[in-house]
Amino acid sequence: MKLDDIEIFVATAQTQSLTLAAQKLDMPKSTLSRRLALFEKELGVILLNRTTRKVLLTADGNELLIRARGLIHQFTVLQDDFANKGNLVSGTLTLQIPMDFYGDRLTIVLSEFLKKHVNIKVQVKQYSGNYPTTLDGFDLTFVQHSGLLPDSNFIARGLMSVSQSVYGAAMNYRKNRELDLSKCITLYNETHWYFGHAPHTRKVAVGAKMQLPSHNMLVDACIAGMGPAKLIDNQVEPYLRSGMLVKLRTPEPLEALTYSILYQGQYLPKRAELFIDYFQSEIGKVSSVALRGK
Repeated sequence: MKLDDIEIFVATAQTQSLTLAAQKLDMPKSTLSRRLALFEKELGVILLNRTTRKVLLTADGNELLIRARGLIHQFTVLQDDFANKGNLVSGTLTLQIPMDFYGDRLTIVLSEFLKKHVNIKVQVKQYSGNYPTTLDGFDLTFVQHSGLLPDSNFIARGLMSVSQSVYGAAMNYRKNRELDLSKCITLYNETHWYFGHAPHTRKVAVGAKMQLPSHNMLVDACIAGMGPAKLIDNQVEPYLRSGMLVKLRTPEPLEALTYSILYQGQYLPKRAELFIDYFQSEIGKVSSVALRGK
């Protein structure tokens, strides 16, 4: 079993396309297809089912992918470490973040980080909702979550937590501030809210009349009277003071919103370690990572 054969398999499994995998690895599609066939023959199993539209993993292929992508990641980190020995740290830092993560301040943080590390480049991809569809292909993925994160083979490192409550438009709650959980506004694919404090939290189903991709859009829809929403307390302070929003009554306080970093493998590329250290130092300088317009 050769490491480059594993790399070809992982690229094909992640892209679900022979064409995209060949482009990613900069090799002819015919060569990639032949190498995959020889790899399957060597292992004595079928790893991929090829259709006219995409390439799908078999059960054996899925098992190999889970174990092999960790090997590829560790080998890449090893290459980076040796390439950067005695030199300025270089390479491309790949980040995946929620749509409104850290507000406008993230651009400032990235700019200042690149000034300190002139040989590093940065690529940032945004995703909507609570959790990304994939974690593959990124040095670091930032997530905002209540409750436990989904099970995965990735390592999670907590950054900080911020308090949140349920709010509604003042015009809709002049007399009664009781919460109706069947008519809420939520993030995309959010089906439950968590009340109480870990580890004794209570998971409650919530009915969404509207689902949106970001916290900022939740605030706008809530102010417009579209329904109650779970919002970050620091984010909505100006709207409470102006009388546009009111806090609604809940049986228990909402569990705090936690900010975490997910990454693959025990070891990180040096560029990722540097960014985590810098980002955490920046978090310590501000009162919240979610203040709108900051």
